[in-house]
Amino acid sequence: MGGHKKWNRLEEAEKYLNVAVELVQQLAFGSVLWSAYHTLARIKLARGDQNGAEIEIEHAYRYRLTYTVPLPARLMDAEQAQAYLISGQLEAVERWATEIQQDRPTFSGFNQEVEAFTLPRLYLFRGQPELALNLLSRLHPTGASGDRKGHAIEMLALTALAQHALGENQPAIETLHRALQ
Repeated sequence: MGGHKKWNRLEEAEKYLNVAVELVQQLAFGSVLWSAYHTLARIKLARGDQNGAEIEIEHAYRYRLTYTVPLPARLMDAEQAQAYLISGQLEAVERWATEIQQDRPTFSGFNQEVEAFTLPRLYLFRGQPELALNLLSRLHPTGASGDRKGHAIEMLALTALAQHALGENQPAIETLHRALQ
C-alpha cells in the first residue's frame, strides 16, 4: 500500500487501502486501521480531494479515541498534525506545535523524527525558513533502510526548501542532489 502511494500510484493505493480497512475493521487491529485511514487521507489530499481527506482524518481520529491503538500517542499526534497542515487546518497544527515545543523534544528515534519533520513544515508555511533550517540542522536520521531512509530523504528535501526560501539556491540544489542520491 505504502509503496503505491510513494510511487504516485494513488488509485491502486486507495483501492488496496479500502480493502484493508474493510478487513481490519472486522479483525479490530487498531494501529493498522488508524494507519490506513491516515494514509487514505494523504492520498485524497494528493488527489486534491480536501473534503474526502478531512473525512478520513476524522475517521482516524474517531477510531483512535474509540479504541486502544497500540502506537505512541506522540507519533499519532505528529502524523495528524502533518495531515492538518496539508489540509490547511492551521489552528490544529499551531495547538500541536505549542504542546510539542513545551515538551522540548530531543528528536532522536523514529517517532520523534516524525514530530521533527512536522515542525519545519509549519515554519516553512509561516514563512520562517530560518527556524526550519535551524531545526533540520539538528536532525540526523540514522539507518539506511525502510522508513529511516525515507526520513533521511525527507530531511534533505525540507532542508533544500528552507535553503531556497532563504535565497541560498546553490546549497539548495546541492542538498536536492544528495536527496536524489
